[in-house]
Amino acid sequence: MKKLISILAAVAMIAIAGCGGSGSSPESAIQVAMNDQPAATSVAKDAEVVPGELIVKFNSSITSSDATSVHKSVGKSVGLPPAEVIQHFDSVNVSHIKVPAGMTDADAAQAYRNSGMVDVVEPNTIVHIESIPNDVFYKNTEWNMPKISAPTAWDKSTGSASVIIGVIDSGIKADHPDLKNNWSGYWYNALTPTSTTPIDDNGHGTHVAGIIGAQGNNTEGVAGVNWNTKIAACKFINAAGSGSTAAAIACVNYFNGLKAKGVNIVAVNDSWGSTIFSQILSDAIAAEPRIIHVAAPGNTGLNNDVTPNYPAALKLPNMISVAATTVADVTSGYSDYGRRSVMLGAPGDAINSTIHVSPFYGVRSGTSMAAPHVAGAIGLIYATKPSMTAAGARNLIASSGDTIPAMAGQTITGKRLNVASAIACSNKPMLSVTKAPTVLSGGSSVSFSILSVNCDVAVGPITVTSSAQGKSYSITNSDGLATFTYTPSSSSDTLTFSSAAGSEVISIGAPALTNLLPTNMTIGQIISSQVLAGGGVQPYKFAATSLPKGLSISTSGLISGTLTAAGSYSAVVTLTDGKGVTATRSGVMLVNSAPTIANTSMTAAKVGTKYSLQFTVTRGTSGNTGFNWKTTTQIPGLTLSSNGLLSGTPTTASSANYAVEVTDANGIKATKSLLFTVSK
Repeated sequence: MKKLISILAAVAMIAIAGCGGSGSSPESAIQVAMNDQPAATSVAKDAEVVPGELIVKFNSSITSSDATSVHKSVGKSVGLPPAEVIQHFDSVNVSHIKVPAGMTDADAAQAYRNSGMVDVVEPNTIVHIESIPNDVFYKNTEWNMPKISAPTAWDKSTGSASVIIGVIDSGIKADHPDLKNNWSGYWYNALTPTSTTPIDDNGHGTHVAGIIGAQGNNTEGVAGVNWNTKIAACKFINAAGSGSTAAAIACVNYFNGLKAKGVNIVAVNDSWGSTIFSQILSDAIAAEPRIIHVAAPGNTGLNNDVTPNYPAALKLPNMISVAATTVADVTSGYSDYGRRSVMLGAPGDAINSTIHVSPFYGVRSGTSMAAPHVAGAIGLIYATKPSMTAAGARNLIASSGDTIPAMAGQTITGKRLNVASAIACSNKPMLSVTKAPTVLSGGSSVSFSILSVNCDVAVGPITVTSSAQGKSYSITNSDGLATFTYTPSSSSDTLTFSSAAGSEVISIGAPALTNLLPTNMTIGQIISSQVLAGGGVQPYKFAATSLPKGLSISTSGLISGTLTAAGSYSAVVTLTDGKGVTATRSGVMLVNSAPTIANTSMTAAKVGTKYSLQFTVTRGTSGNTGFNWKTTTQIPGLTLSSNGLLSGTPTTASSANYAVEVTDANGIKATKSLLFTVSK
């Protein structure tokens, strides 16, 4: 769907609060407008304005006749007609004006300022509302799409019909109301090879397909990650929910064959698995490196590094495994995970999508639901970047996600999918070792894989330093995923991998800290974060220096307490194992000031006249969820949205204190009570 565009003709505060074109938050934009009074032409370089129009806010003491005189003088000063008032807003003393013909917007703005009677002069900015679809279940049930910033991504692209995403599963209901327009026509039934009619007698494949590409903004059901794409399907899972590896291999080969014929298959979703390794399946997936396979690691709550589930645990360059996360951005209790085998997380709990039987929509949970979010994201990447390589798309998915505490030590990247960041990635360097041995034997070679990227670009060379050998090695990195074969001299070693994208220290046969320190916190927040470790000889003992004020660490590694002071703390955690061998990990722990409501007054309202006021906040932590607003004061005809916009048409005159409360992403609250008057 094309962006919906609304030309703003309202007060200055509303104009800025609604515009996200500059990439700044509404709060900061309002602060600039009210205090700095930028020139009318001083707008963000990617902002859009209506040429020849301005919005002028007069001093509160200025009468309508004074304002009329100012409008007349603007053009008169240079021998031109007066400025034309398109609309005047009495309640806030604001005029929407047309600049006199022959006069620049900047000159007209300066003429208004020179009058000494105005507070603010601004361009009439074109506002793009986020592409929120009108699908009936979207607003109330699809929590997953805002969580991965899909609405922001949809402002850039809603997909492309030239991009095809494969689904290896139980088939597909191709005539589903939300899928039929995105059906590619490519179909193979590995259970009944002679069948040419798409079917799904289980529903799993149709649910997966809807997450990837249910048609958006068609007033029907749900919206997929791609509103416009083409879905291809191969059925190998039967009505009971099981299938054979041979049939799975047949499906992989089917999509490989389509790719070889020039069909633009960019990704295949594999939301299934087995604990039994198949070399042939691995070889089939590896045979077509131009197709990215996105897999579900399983729903047993186990570590895929230790108890592998295939194909998710395959260490292939074109394989991405996805853990399931909840609405609270924590790992789903059932989700399998793996520091060296699972790439990232994506929403998997209570996901509403298409199903094969009436009422044709239903909620399912599992890593099977997480994987198609990533497959869909790959589709959007190719829609915006048609020449993208599979390695580049993999690198984008890996580096561009949101870092969340729940993924630390449980995934390769420590991130949860962010679709908007994936298609508009900028400066997201990341280095992570994706394959490493758990034991060493002197004289026996071992291999490592290292992901070193910045968005889609490979970052190299990678330097590897061995503490046991006192040597450094340089590794080239052509596509972002490099390999390193190493022959250790002893049974324990500490290897440091580093590049311009970052660094990671791996202690093999020695103790090591394995998770990140908590960060991006707020004063007053209660912290309870367990430091994780591995290797060496237990029992472990932990200590730390430079923790944020109010926090302490127990000998068992629990960082806890209530944050009492803002600042940036360079904390160092030290682990000592049972043999006295130590390991350290450092990181910056950022503590933000508590949120503060910036509004110092409320403009008066009038019965029967539309009213709008944006509450703003400074400090605090916005995080991925932003700030949440609410009030205990009821003004008939007015409502306060969760993003702090008070709007509506008041119906009753009153004068009372209006109480508002804002909560930041870390649960820290701020309140304020302001006098609010509604006159007749």
